[in-house]
Order: sequence, then C-alpha cells, then structure tokens
Amino acid sequence: QTSPGRPGRHLSATYFEEVSIMKKFLAVLISLCMVSLLAVPVFADANSDYIAAVKAYQAQIAAKEAAYTAAVDAYAKNAKAKADADSAAILKAAKAAKAVIDLNVYQEKPGEEVINNPNSLDFIFGRWNGVSNSFESANFPIGYEGGNSGVCPSHNLVEAFDMRDGTPFDWNNPEHRNKALEPSERDPRLAQTVLMNGQTFKDKVVESFIGGMNGLPKEGASPTSYYLRKHLKEATDLTTGSATSYQHIWPLFRYAEVLLNYAEALLEATKEPDFKGTLDNVQYTVSPREAVNMIRTRVDMNAVETTGYDAFKKRLRNERRVELAFEGHRFWDIRRWMTGTSTTRIEGLSITAVKDESGEGYIYSYEKKTVQERIWEERMNYYPIQDVELFKNHNLVQNEGWESN
Repeated sequence: QTSPGRPGRHLSATYFEEVSIMKKFLAVLISLCMVSLLAVPVFADANSDYIAAVKAYQAQIAAKEAAYTAAVDAYAKNAKAKADADSAAILKAAKAAKAVIDLNVYQEKPGEEVINNPNSLDFIFGRWNGVSNSFESANFPIGYEGGNSGVCPSHNLVEAFDMRDGTPFDWNNPEHRNKALEPSERDPRLAQTVLMNGQTFKDKVVESFIGGMNGLPKEGASPTSYYLRKHLKEATDLTTGSATSYQHIWPLFRYAEVLLNYAEALLEATKEPDFKGTLDNVQYTVSPREAVNMIRTRVDMNAVETTGYDAFKKRLRNERRVELAFEGHRFWDIRRWMTGTSTTRIEGLSITAVKDESGEGYIYSYEKKTVQERIWEERMNYYPIQDVELFKNHNLVQNEGWESN
C-alpha cells in the first residue's frame, strides 16, 4: 500500500486506518460523480436519452459508493464499539439515490419486463453481450435438449417470495405449503426468477419431482428441485443442427435498485418507514415505504404495510433479495448487513408424485431437505489482505481474524 500521490512511500496501517483511507477514496469518487452529474444537462433533443442515461449512470455510481461507504463506517464502528453507523454517512447514500430519482427519467412501469429489455424504463445501464446461447446451455434444466442445469436456486430463496396477496410466505402454514409451487398464488417475480416443478417452459412441463424428466436421481438434476429462469432466453434452441442464439443484456444499474438503496438509507437515517421531510437541508418527498411499493406496483403486488422500524427493515431487505436475485447483490448485502450466520443452511425441496385418478396428472407431496451446510465465520464479513501485499509492506497489519491464514 502506498500513500496516494506519493509513490513508494509505505504506510503503517491498522485495519481502522485502512477503513479511514477507504472512506476518503470513496468520498472523492462520490464527489467526482456528483460534480460531473451536475455538469451534464438533460437536453430535450435527439441525444436526450443518451445524456439522461449518462446522468443516471453517474448518479447511481455515486449512490452505490455512498451506500458502501456507510457500510464500511458501520462495520468499523461495530468492530470498535458495537455502535450504529453514522447517520451522516447514511444520508449521503440517500441523497445520492435521490439525485437519480429527481431526474424524472426512470420509473417502475406496471407490467413491464425489466430483464433483457433495454427499452425498459427501469433499465439504466448494463453489459451488452454478443449473440450467444452459452448461458442457456449452462442453465437449461437437465432433460431439455442441451441443458446442463447450471445454477440451482435454493428453497430458501423460493420461500422469500410472498404469497399473491402480499402475505409473507410461511412454510408452516398448510395453505401456503400446498400452494408453494403455484405461480398464480405467489409473487409473480417467483416464476420470472425460478423454474419450479409443474411450471411450463419451452412448451414442456417441468418435472423436477423424484423420477421426473428433470428430477433426481437423473445425473445432473438439481439437488434443490429448482432451476434458474431469470436471464434465460426461452426461445433459444439448443438442438443440434438447428441451434439458435440471442443477445443478452446483464443489468448493472436498475431503477429498482436505486429505489431500494434510497429506502434503506433513509430508513436507517430516520428509523421511520414513512418519513418525509427535510434532513441536512435536503427535502425528501418520497418515504422509504413509498419507494419500496413503487417496485411492488410494477409487478401488481400489494403494498408493504408493515409498521415499526425493525419489522419494516426485515420486509425491505427481503424485497431487495427477491427483486435483485441473481444480479450480483446478495453476496455483498449479506456482508453489509452482517447476516451471514443465518445463511449457512441451504435447503431444497424433495417432491414425490403419484398419478391422479385420471392417470394424466399428478398429486404431489413436498418435504424440505437440507442440501448443504455451509460454514460462516464473522471474519468473512470482510476480506483478508493478500499475502503479496503483506510481503510488499511489512508495516501493513492483516485484517482481524485472518492473521494465522
């Protein structure tokens, strides 16, 4: 590690000094993004869409960096004094997210498909890949031509999606359990994210029950009974001799994330789900609850009406989990929230099927099972400093918990 602007000058740094340095770098990045944001006007001409996208991209970088600055601050204070994050740092995240909202360019349009759709009003910035079917080849279920199963979502994730009326799913509720795999009875985003037993995909019914076309004990079948649906181009054909391919757009910044960042930051700063008002000379006209419910309106889900800080925070975090599933956020959210100990048991669903009286359908029974037990240690909330960096600078101190590795 060298001092910024002074090549070759080594720093003697403890973990908390490194945290301070990190925060300074992030603060500079946020400032640069916000300054450049103000310098780019939105013109009402042929290039307005492009310029608006640039502005939103800059503002969203600022919002994300501010959110992670707040997380760094929270961890440093937790390690030192088990205290809450500095509300001023959190407000920076809320302010940066508000800058995107105030552009009035993006929105959560009811019924709109937001994945692989560059025309979506939710889409801010993404990575455009060339025409390919490699993602489908990797993730189509076993039992489909050319499928290799790939990502197999957990039952833990499936339970995170609400019932259709907005009630949180409860496996211990027999009515919920009986309707667990019925797309019409669950949050519509479940069927858009996960392929489940009984769901139609490529004109075939998914059979992930034991002995089914896509189920165990078939080699390569999902150990959880679930397959990935999100990001897949269903029209892709992997049949030898007639294979087809499509372009994929991997979302990096979406308006839904902006709203979730805003809601989380403003909630943590005020502890009030319905807060509206002025903080640090900034007028907040959208409450954390309203920001979350904008997203749910897009998918025709009832509003979150939970009251109280702790209860609403739980609902907010769950909303983030289901809305941004498989978009690269969960890994970091677990560390920001320090909830790793609650993620160690990976669950699946064992499904048995017997023919109904007509002989054409099935009657299913479900049993939860543990697929994997993972290890979590508190030191995993942050990374170890690489040995190569320690060798370069003998004054650099290894992060807490990683000293003996």
